[in-house]
Amino acid sequence: MSVFSISCWILFSGITLLSLTSKTSGCSPGKYGEYCNKTCESFCVQSLCDSKTGHCLACNPGYKGSTCTQACGMSTYGVNCSQTCSDKCINKACFHVNGDCNYCIAGYQGRHCDTVCNKGTYGQNCTKLCPSTCPDKNCQPTNGHCLFCPPGYDGTKCEGICIQQLTLVGCG
Repeated sequence: MSVFSISCWILFSGITLLSLTSKTSGCSPGKYGEYCNKTCESFCVQSLCDSKTGHCLACNPGYKGSTCTQACGMSTYGVNCSQTCSDKCINKACFHVNGDCNYCIAGYQGRHCDTVCNKGTYGQNCTKLCPSTCPDKNCQPTNGHCLFCPPGYDGTKCEGICIQQLTLVGCG
């Protein structure tokens, strides 16, 4: 509803006898206050708020509080900050709106760090290549250690040559 003011001035011999101000009830969407001249916070869903108090009816994802001006803490996100960032995010830190991780722990990748590294990669955000000495360039996604070594080789990266007994996998 719209708001209007009426001021009636009745003058007799230069004296003001009456001054009236009136307003309708309710404000147009996105406005609040006695004269509906205040704007609801932008983080209120559709910028809607209580026409008297200015408290948001609901907050956009990533924000909380009566006026939705508080961003979620480091480990939470979503509507009313009710969701927890993935354990696979470094320090459980994620974007407060949608939960995208800032960085993944070693061995994981993806927006929420929920995907194990592809074959041939390892490390934080899977940005490192497995050692070429690993058979099929296949290694542990967390630390880059070869999953197994070809006969005659040993070590975390199959860099050592066996002097002792040989087995089908590595040294005996």
